[in-house]
Amino acid sequence: MVSFSNRAIHLLAFLTLLPSLTLSATSSPLLALAPTLDCLKGVPHRGTPQGKNVTIAGVNTYVAEPPKGHDEGPKKVIFFFSDVFSAVWINNMLIQDYFATQGYHVLGLDYFFGDPIQNHTDFDLVPFDPDFDFDEWIAKSRQQAAAALPSWIDAVRRRYGQNARYHTAGYCFGAKYVMEISTTDQVVAGSFSHPFELTEDHFNQIKKPLLMNCAERDASFPAPNLYRAVDILTSRNASYHTQIYSGTQHGFATRANLSDENAAWAAADAAKSIIRWFDRFQPLIHPIRSTHTCHPLDPRTFPFLGPRASGAWPIVLDHLWLSSKYTTKIGTKVVYLGRNLSAFKQRCPTLLTAQKIVVTRDSLGPRVYRGHPLGTSGKASSGAS
Repeated sequence: MVSFSNRAIHLLAFLTLLPSLTLSATSSPLLALAPTLDCLKGVPHRGTPQGKNVTIAGVNTYVAEPPKGHDEGPKKVIFFFSDVFSAVWINNMLIQDYFATQGYHVLGLDYFFGDPIQNHTDFDLVPFDPDFDFDEWIAKSRQQAAAALPSWIDAVRRRYGQNARYHTAGYCFGAKYVMEISTTDQVVAGSFSHPFELTEDHFNQIKKPLLMNCAERDASFPAPNLYRAVDILTSRNASYHTQIYSGTQHGFATRANLSDENAAWAAADAAKSIIRWFDRFQPLIHPIRSTHTCHPLDPRTFPFLGPRASGAWPIVLDHLWLSSKYTTKIGTKVVYLGRNLSAFKQRCPTLLTAQKIVVTRDSLGPRVYRGHPLGTSGKASSGAS
């Protein structure tokens, strides 16, 4: 058996693995290549997870729920497909908690079944067992995930109902499952960060909007391969958005050193961009029409965030929600994002009166998240957390 510590990882993905979910693409050229040692590097973060572990379809699952009062309208759900450290590792739990503060129900299954990579090697890439075979561990984990995911996804959909809006975010090992479920109608949109083991067919067959958060230096997804993926998506007129973060490498979105300013910013922005991407595809239940006049604000800016309105304060409306407990008595509730709530009410009395709009600062809006979405950096030399 080849020692993990004495060889370069050279997995030929898909040749020996079972196909997972519905897509089998063993003959399609690889764009996101096999995993490298960068998949095992990173810094564990510090923080207190706010979610809970439950069993769904026989799989241990981390569940993070939005704060009370921040889930009006159709439920928004995120399938969280983790990197090789598992959804129940501290860094990934903190990311899921952040997504939950933004109004999403987040569920991450442990498709490693209690055997994540940190059981076998530390962050200095020293295996605890000199005979540990990374190829075999990846193959085993792929087979476990392939067997568990279909029934787990069905169980989550039963839990939140057919009227919920489902999304998927995947990292590294989990990017493959984002692409596969995005060939179906089970999700509204998807996102992956620093993937490995993706083929051209994954990009040729995707049906749903895709956000790609990519590292500047990534041996598993080098720039020419990323550009080829973009060419495929462009040729298909797919809905996608690509971001490349300078000064980053594979793993930056989940295992960044948060004491490094650029790494911390990139990790935070990657998490926030996923929420912005998913928010883009949420319907406004009752948007303000652009024909309404509200001077001196520019009515063209309603209802989305946009250029600064006159009066030197930011545009004032984000999402507009109708709630049955409000409509019969006080009409529509609107979330205000500007600096001066009373000034807005004074400037727009006609609009507020005519439309029976009640303006509130934060009752139904996204929670203001203070601090870094990924917590703070811990010690890089600790393997398990």
